Amino acid sequence: MRDQEASELRLPACWAPLLTAALMSMFMVLIITAALNLLSGNASPADFARSFLRVWPIAFVAVLGVLPLVRWLVGLLTQHPDSRR
Repeated sequence: MRDQEASELRLPACWAPLLTAALMSMFMVLIITAALNLLSGNASPADFARSFLRVWPIAFVAVLGVLPLVRWLVGLLTQHPDSRR
């Protein structure tokens, strides 16, 4: 019963690219914002939240735009398992 409930909470596969970009940009901004706030001495939660909320939408749009290019480049630079060279 729990497996069925968990699968009902999952997004359809068509959402995977958008979810990938959202999560990748969120983690990237969390790491960079934390590092910059700690290095600059602005380690208060309010400063952290303000910085994160300002930068995350920019990172999200950037990842959406760059991710297809990155996937294409990775495809060029890596050998696929079915290729025999």
